[in-house]
Amino acid sequence: MHHAGQKAQERSGFTIIELLVVIGIIAVFAGGVGLALGKGNRGNSLQNAQATISSALSGARAQAALNLKDAAVFVNATPNSENFMREFRIAIDTTGANNWQVRGDPIYLPSGIFLVPEDGAFPAATTFVGTWKNGAVWSLYSTAYTNTNRVLKDSGNVNISADNYHKICAFAPTGTTAAGKMVFSPAEVQPDLSLKYSSPDLVRGSIISRYGVSSFINDAESFK
Repeated sequence: MHHAGQKAQERSGFTIIELLVVIGIIAVFAGGVGLALGKGNRGNSLQNAQATISSALSGARAQAALNLKDAAVFVNATPNSENFMREFRIAIDTTGANNWQVRGDPIYLPSGIFLVPEDGAFPAATTFVGTWKNGAVWSLYSTAYTNTNRVLKDSGNVNISADNYHKICAFAPTGTTAAGKMVFSPAEVQPDLSLKYSSPDLVRGSIISRYGVSSFINDAESFK
């Protein structure tokens, strides 16, 4: 009886092989969950980017109406700046001669998320490296974008920094703007401070109407 009970007790436990199998299954499951969470976090960051820029556009439109002057949202377009393609400022043209003074604090996209610039805005070899996963050339760009360097000023007419900014979505005092699209995507900062956009499956943005209304677009195909 003692031996039978001992054998029954031995059979009720796990063998080393069984334990290793269970641990392996848990590891695989945990890895899959981690990957899903990672994609989810980037998706949330892209969604936040859409909302952030939508608010900035509303702010610029309000400044144009309030001051009866042209207003616009600008993006930091200095490649060696840590804020390249992710810092935005609202500014008004105080003299009508491109004398842009900022209003309010800088606005930043979530960490790791950047504005995809206009096609040809920067030399591809130094400041913009966009590739699809299969090595083809990146083909989705922002069009609500003016590739002209501007230095922004504070209310005392002093340059806020040495960084250059590019204009996106300028509003007339009537509240109208040129329609276009804005595209956001994760990017990796390269050693030479260029940005490498390599996640075509993680593209979001907005279609901007003539009146500055943002219609959110959640995948690349919907832009076409």
